[in-house]
Amino acid sequence: MMMIIAFCMIALNNTVRTLFELLATGVLIEWCAASCGVMLSTMFPSYTVAMSVAGPMLTVLSLVGGIYANVGELPVWISWMQYISWFKYGFEAFAIIEWTEMETDGCVIPVQHLESTTTTISNRSATEACFGADQILDLYSLKRSNLALDVGVMLGFITVFSVIGLLALFIRLKLSR
Repeated sequence: MMMIIAFCMIALNNTVRTLFELLATGVLIEWCAASCGVMLSTMFPSYTVAMSVAGPMLTVLSLVGGIYANVGELPVWISWMQYISWFKYGFEAFAIIEWTEMETDGCVIPVQHLESTTTTISNRSATEACFGADQILDLYSLKRSNLALDVGVMLGFITVFSVIGLLALFIRLKLSR
């Protein structure tokens, strides 16, 4: 419900197809988080230990996920963490769905308000009258072709986290007998 309200208030791309694609992506992100929670709760012996691990882990994963920082500009020593963050794949899927659905004849954002005829976006010079979805996605180091990969990786996270959680629960039950 919260996503529907935000979608209507923002009104970037008010099509039903986009709404359902964004809702499906949101569900995948929530399932990733829930599966990770199940995994952590079955791996650790107490609530306090699980929470002390989950807090810093989620903070780092959200910071390198692309929402707060451009994933292409992360330092080398931490950039590898973006690949284990479901926030990255969810954010990229959201951005791809929103911006590519808005594109009309290769144009998303008109550049009428700029006085200069040349504006540099992501190491490219845009002399045309508008910016396309690919140029906007390049600002965040995202690629239009990654949508299927993003969905697949999130489904993989859900599966791996659930299997690890199930195995951890099985081991805890065996050890308690």
